[in-house]
Amino acid sequence: MIQGNGLVAFQNAKNELVGRFGELMQWINTHGIHLSDAQTGVNSTDQQSGDDLSSASSGLSALIANPNR
Repeated sequence: MIQGNGLVAFQNAKNELVGRFGELMQWINTHGIHLSDAQTGVNSTDQQSGDDLSSASSGLSALIANPNR
């Protein structure tokens, strides 16, 4: 359990974090950033990267299995 000065420091840090998060959300809204659209892009890129890696890995495995190919 956090007590004394540690508790005060923790509460201050939490309050600062909450305040900064509020500022970030305000900035996002002010600048018209749509987080769901951004997440969709990240998910698509992640999926494509995984597919590319899988394809490259399969090709490499085939080359290793048949080096004279």
